[in-house]
Amino acid sequence: MIRYLSFLFVIFSSGCAIALPSFPTAINRSLPLAITECGDPKWPWHEAGDVVVGLSLSGGGKRAAAFAYGVMLGLQEVTFNLADGRRTNLLDQVDYVTAVSGGATAATFYTLVRGSQSNLVEFERFLHDNTEQAIIRRTLNPLNWLTSSAVIQGEYFSDALYNNKTFADLPRWPYLLIGATDLSRGIPFNFSRAQFACIGSDLASYPLGSAVAASAAYPMFFGTIPLQNFSYKLDTENKKRGPFLALSDGGLVDNLAIRNYVLLLNRGYLVGDHLETFRKRARAFIFIQVDGSAHLQPGLEETPTSPGLFTRMGRALEVVFEQQVGDINSYLSRVLSPTLDDLGVQYALLDLALTDAPSRIRQQVLEIPTRWTLDKQDIALLVEAGKDVVRSRSETIQKIRVIFQANSSPSPK
Repeated sequence: MIRYLSFLFVIFSSGCAIALPSFPTAINRSLPLAITECGDPKWPWHEAGDVVVGLSLSGGGKRAAAFAYGVMLGLQEVTFNLADGRRTNLLDQVDYVTAVSGGATAATFYTLVRGSQSNLVEFERFLHDNTEQAIIRRTLNPLNWLTSSAVIQGEYFSDALYNNKTFADLPRWPYLLIGATDLSRGIPFNFSRAQFACIGSDLASYPLGSAVAASAAYPMFFGTIPLQNFSYKLDTENKKRGPFLALSDGGLVDNLAIRNYVLLLNRGYLVGDHLETFRKRARAFIFIQVDGSAHLQPGLEETPTSPGLFTRMGRALEVVFEQQVGDINSYLSRVLSPTLDDLGVQYALLDLALTDAPSRIRQQVLEIPTRWTLDKQDIALLVEAGKDVVRSRSETIQKIRVIFQANSSPSPK
């Protein structure tokens, strides 16, 4: 996934783990919780009002982060009146945010500063930071020589983006779900209260920067983020996890940050919603899917020469991610949409992909690599692409306006 990284960045973000022993420390805290709280994330649908809005932000390093930021600025431009006469914009109506990797940096920042455009603009400072150099500098510090590169990345995110805040500092709304991969078991791991309960741990005290770093810890270049499984010694099903979890890039299992989201929605609330907490309330469901990945590009077939290592690794992962996109889009159209129709719930999908950037800049933005430091010009192009892709979806946006004007009711938004 990460292509064209500088030699030093590769050496000090991954090679250090080879040259020196790494003794990462799990920083999550224990919390005595009933094991019955363990399970899939519990989505508080009763909080959402008549129109439920879900936003997903894909992985793709700082390219995905910059594109997501441009999309969010574009969503702020989509204004309309609610049924009660209040003036609002589409970004402020988001109820649930799911994200992985680069998208998680933007999603977490947005959730923290929700409702303040001036604060959202401060995300640009991170976009223009030389993140790779900052991580290398921290890695070279002798005090960090035995520290996992992903842990160092988490400390950087905490300092540079989130002012060392934890999940306890998140506002009640919107509901944020950061996705990672449980590398030992090859399954998704979500930073939710319910999943932390599975390991007897306290989500509230966990640093946001560390969660984002786990979501972005691509295993070829970063070590894993460890979580201690405090329930390991208990006679429970969770003992199968072992005493520690090794968390890695969430894009490995769900680069769109939507697969687990949609499956949970369908399995737990549309089909298995026995208490009908969702059905009694929701009249409309809106998905905003933001895909900042470049996907497959032609060129390998033009020469018999084998491409370089980083190109091969990037292509291999892009094949997997492309398949994910196809599977999810098929699920949305063939399963979720008819299910909502059967329930009498209106549905709109706002699909915002970097591959749909305006033709004048499309080739340029698709050639921007997946890395953590980008040129100023590339960042500007990605932000412009995000806003332009939103503006190009006039038909879907008009449908969303009509849905809100007909159905909106008081909610925490």
